[in-house]
Amino acid sequence: MLRYLTLALCLAGPVAAQDFPALYNIVGVASDDTLNVRAKPTSKSPVIAERAHDETYIEVLQLDPSGKWALVNNGEAGQGWLFARYLEAVPGGNFPDWPHMYCGGSESPWGIRFTQGGKSELRQNYEPDGYPLMAGALRTGSEHLTDHGLRAKGDGIEVLISVRKEICHSTMIDAAYGLMSSVFVNGEDESFHQGCCRLMAPPSE
Repeated sequence: MLRYLTLALCLAGPVAAQDFPALYNIVGVASDDTLNVRAKPTSKSPVIAERAHDETYIEVLQLDPSGKWALVNNGEAGQGWLFARYLEAVPGGNFPDWPHMYCGGSESPWGIRFTQGGKSELRQNYEPDGYPLMAGALRTGSEHLTDHGLRAKGDGIEVLISVRKEICHSTMIDAAYGLMSSVFVNGEDESFHQGCCRLMAPPSE
């Protein structure tokens, strides 16, 4: 599927040309219907999953060359394609502008959910409770402008997070993400993690 990484710039319908990954909402689907996720970017391809008619904050990884189909992850169902006519971009919902993200490992027990300039949480080593953190702003690299980093601090712990645009593969399911992270945890038990990142819906208060 990664052969579709070159994106079409002239698109029809609600999906507009922009940087990916990016967040979209489903629009124009009847309330008693669902939007099919297909194995390949064609209406004749088998349906591998369904999305609710009003689902929001879906992370789109890329478009097919025609610009009519959007690639998304679907949990254990793997990657599949949504008909882009029924997708509408979330304002500001692309990296690095979107403030809400999650980074984690496919097999190793760690994950960090953060909001730029806001409340965040780190979990690692199968601990039942996470470490509450306050994250700073995401900074752009001084030379490599595709690299970004931020610092999050909590009680006796500091986390340095580097995020860059790079294809990142899950080792557990058929999924690939558009962002890769390196995370250094400085505290009583220092640790270093690498994994994939995705854009997330705003946290519920």
